[in-house]
Amino acid sequence: MESFIEALRETSRSGGAKSGRSGSKPARRRAKITPETKTKVKELVKLKKSGTEIAKALGISLPSVQNIKKELGLVKKRRK
Repeated sequence: MESFIEALRETSRSGGAKSGRSGSKPARRRAKITPETKTKVKELVKLKKSGTEIAKALGISLPSVQNIKKELGLVKKRRK
């Protein structure tokens, strides 16, 4: 019993399995958008790849692809 209690104490000192997070979703990590990533997006746009295809190929989100395309001037302006 004492070894069980000691194990519980160790777990509480190290933060435990959840490490203080509530909920069951894993922590989201942010993609590092490097100049190389932007260059690859530009190349894939020239190859007529869709935003979804680009996102999957580069391991970034579709909104990230859209933001990069907007930043590089690769999207058409909206008509009013």
